[in-house]
Amino acid sequence: MTEIRYALLLGILTYAAWKDLKTKSIPYFLPVVGAMVALLCYMIEGISMKETLPAVGQALIPGCFLLMTAFFTEQKVGYGDGLMVLVLGALTDLIHSVLSLMFGLCVSCLLSMFFIACKRVGMKDQIPFLPFLLAGYILTLVVLS
Repeated sequence: MTEIRYALLLGILTYAAWKDLKTKSIPYFLPVVGAMVALLCYMIEGISMKETLPAVGQALIPGCFLLMTAFFTEQKVGYGDGLMVLVLGALTDLIHSVLSLMFGLCVSCLLSMFFIACKRVGMKDQIPFLPFLLAGYILTLVVLS
């Protein structure tokens, strides 16, 4: 069932990344759908909440960190990005969540530096983050498989 959760998350992140690239925003129904998918998966798996709740709580830490960053930076990082990292944590575990975020940030940093050097974007321009989170998630799946 874990592979099914990972595949569902890949689909959700792919759609979210496409919307983020296209509109530079994330529809707020996507995190709700992701949370419902996570609950449904846990119900189907029949895992007791006593075992699941602490693990999911830990996996939500990176998303909470990103949401706090959005709040304190007046949305230099969007709330939608933080909500999607919460979904990632709800459908995976702490290791996948942290590595996906870190890989996504690294890819984002490298490409941003390249785009700035090529003068395609400026220092103040905003770029969508979810395509990089998707890349980070895929890299995490490759590294941890």
